[in-house]
Amino acid sequence: ISIIIGLLFKLFEKFYYNRYIKCLVSASAIFLISAVCGFTLSVVRAGIMFLFFVLSPVFLRKNDSLNSLGSAVVLILYITPLSILSVGFQLSVAATLAVVWIAPFYTDLIISKLFIKNRLGKSFVSVLTVSTSAMIFTAPITINVFGTYALLAPVSFLLVTFPVTCALSINSLALLLSSVKGISVISKPLFFLSGLCARYVKLIVDNIGQLDFMLIKSGIVAIIVFAFIILALIAVMYLYKYYIKRIRRQFVTEVKTRGYSKRKNA
Repeated sequence: ISIIIGLLFKLFEKFYYNRYIKCLVSASAIFLISAVCGFTLSVVRAGIMFLFFVLSPVFLRKNDSLNSLGSAVVLILYITPLSILSVGFQLSVAATLAVVWIAPFYTDLIISKLFIKNRLGKSFVSVLTVSTSAMIFTAPITINVFGTYALLAPVSFLLVTFPVTCALSINSLALLLSSVKGISVISKPLFFLSGLCARYVKLIVDNIGQLDFMLIKSGIVAIIVFAFIILALIAVMYLYKYYIKRIRRQFVTEVKTRGYSKRKNA
């Protein structure tokens, strides 16, 4: 959904910008994608979040991913309270919570501390941080339901993220071109390229993502350990933000004090 909506937004911004039409077309695309996916709870959750995203320009408001996630969860649980028992819904919410809440902070922190300037390095850190944080936040649910834990999950995610994005983007463009008479022939090589990306993703998932010796059996102790890790990540994030805010306040106070002293001496 994010890739397709992102493509639609880019097309509107480049060729024709009208926030009402953009919202209508994007909302229709979200509904269509959700319908194609069978309105599963995870897809509905993502769809509701992106509805808030596409509606925000109409009301001249800034979208907040964390608030959108909370609103989507409350809305789904209000309509179908038993959704909370769905493992897919639990994993979807936990992973998205990590992606929109924890991952951005640690991505920026790592990039700033390592002085990473190039775009490739930033993308690598971002993907690795997103996959690792999502894996940590979903670990208690995974262990509780399946009794196992995949150590290579972040590596697999890192290897397939860009090819998945390419496959979906190229395939969406190919579908659009195939519906236009006269230039539909251009879609054939694009379909071929997206197929290659899809085969690569399947190869990685089948041969790396599901290696038996990298699946470890876990129990209640592992759940407790990951719960403490999650709490530690949250605590470090807020303590660091408080520390930075305090340093800035001290700096502003010192500047004001020096300025006052200079004026007094003058």
